[in-house]
Amino acid sequence: MKNKMIGLFIAVLFILPASALADGKALFKSKGCSGCHGAMGAKASGMIPQLMGKDVALLQEKLTGYRDGTIKSKGAMLMNNKMVKSLSDEEIVAITTWLAGHQ
Repeated sequence: MKNKMIGLFIAVLFILPASALADGKALFKSKGCSGCHGAMGAKASGMIPQLMGKDVALLQEKLTGYRDGTIKSKGAMLMNNKMVKSLSDEEIVAITTWLAGHQ
């Protein structure tokens, strides 16, 4: 799965224009991620992890897993499965690239 995500990341980097990657921050907010993870993905409390500065491949693997149902959330984290259902591969790459790129 990790190799697939790295391949997807590299492939999409060549397909997406630079402006699409810049939209990662806007997508993070518009898709509702910032409600729990904070505007910059830095909010870490209790069960809510900090996302900014994390490894891009790991973030992509997790988001894709939540979206596809291969990773199941429990309790309060169940929201992850519901919130990422509508994300495309390109949106996942844009969001995770943005998150991984700032600290």
